[in-house]
Amino acid sequence: MIKNTDAVIFLTNASRLLTQGERELINELKTKLNGGDNSKAADNLFIVVNFMDLLRQETDRASVKERIERFAYNNNPIIAGDNRIHFISAQAALDAMLKGYEDKYLNSFNGLTESIETFLTSEIGSIKLNQNVDKVKNVIQSFKQQQKEDRQDILEQIGIVCAWDEELYQLIAFLEEEAINETLDSWNEWIKVILERVTYHSETWVCSSENEQEILRFYCQHFHTYITKELNYWFEQEINGNVLKTKFKLIDEEIESILEALEDLFVEFDNQGQTNIKKQIESSIFKQKISLNIDIGNIDDNDGNGVGFGLGLSGAGLVGLGLFAFTGIGLIPIALTALGSGFGLGALFGESKQDKIKRIVLEKGLEQFYESQQETFDKISEEITLVFENRMKLSSQIIKKAILILENLIERQDNFSKNQQKINNISSKINVLMPKIHNQHISK
Repeated sequence: MIKNTDAVIFLTNASRLLTQGERELINELKTKLNGGDNSKAADNLFIVVNFMDLLRQETDRASVKERIERFAYNNNPIIAGDNRIHFISAQAALDAMLKGYEDKYLNSFNGLTESIETFLTSEIGSIKLNQNVDKVKNVIQSFKQQQKEDRQDILEQIGIVCAWDEELYQLIAFLEEEAINETLDSWNEWIKVILERVTYHSETWVCSSENEQEILRFYCQHFHTYITKELNYWFEQEINGNVLKTKFKLIDEEIESILEALEDLFVEFDNQGQTNIKKQIESSIFKQKISLNIDIGNIDDNDGNGVGFGLGLSGAGLVGLGLFAFTGIGLIPIALTALGSGFGLGALFGESKQDKIKRIVLEKGLEQFYESQQETFDKISEEITLVFENRMKLSSQIIKKAILILENLIERQDNFSKNQQKINNISSKINVLMPKIHNQHISK
């Protein structure tokens, strides 16, 4: 039957463009339209990409057009002839007709109908005109089937869900900036007191050895251990347990509210259309609640872990995560150089060899630490940013799954009764042309 067909219009979805099955079907159609010859392009095959209005970014729309054209005009072309590929949004075009204005979607749809009219009148001839008009009307009827009563409502819900995504993105970005600024303030306060703390604590460091190398290593190790412990304690108490915990509690509450709103939305669709979407939700989107509690971390003051078990910023500590730029090992050669150059002009009055080396270790160690503080803080900031990005990815997954289910609903629940008269007007345009062209050919 295909080989005797005057024209084939292949309709595909811009959001799920050219699946493997569609590619195989188009190649099969090309072969059958050419009487079994796969080497020639089909000049009576149209490819129509619908739902272009669902692509939010200009780059996405450009990518769809590039992919279609690359597929259709490759080394073994699929189609031949002018105006065989069209990018439309049937819903947006009909909305424009209803409201009485002209936009790019109406123009693109009119371009499709005009291309079909030209094809039927100029390239096929009057003998096949009636048959081809019927086929075009069938294509338009297929648009009616795709546009059911609830379609507009579903598209509006997609817009709402996308708005939730944008609002959540803005919230996470704002809280991330707040967290880094608060971390910087806390960091500067901690830097101010670390000198006094390490000096006070060093009074408990006592080395019994008389060997300078052993004494030096002893104090360098104690210095590094103490600074590391203080740094990790500061991060766990002030940043992980306070700053980040507060921010992520707000984010998780917002994500939870979105999940609840989605659940209510799909339950409503089930009630209206006697569908079974809630089971899809329970097996897909609402699994994200488990991820929210386990992988990301539902804040619980009683779990003993704080935000850390979800954020990945505790447990191993900052040194374990490679965040601590300063190391005690690098301090030993610096202290040895200071000792060799007579740093400190000899021992202070009543100062023993151990006390002198301890003093040099403290002075050079703090000097080295202060030099590395910016690098250390930068790494802490990078880790905080990474955690916020991971939470953003989670929320994006939730929104994408919701939109995918809504798009599936469009295909299943299309009911276009409200706009049916406008669709009929498109059919009427072709019907008006038919007798005129038929009479022209008779007169010839």
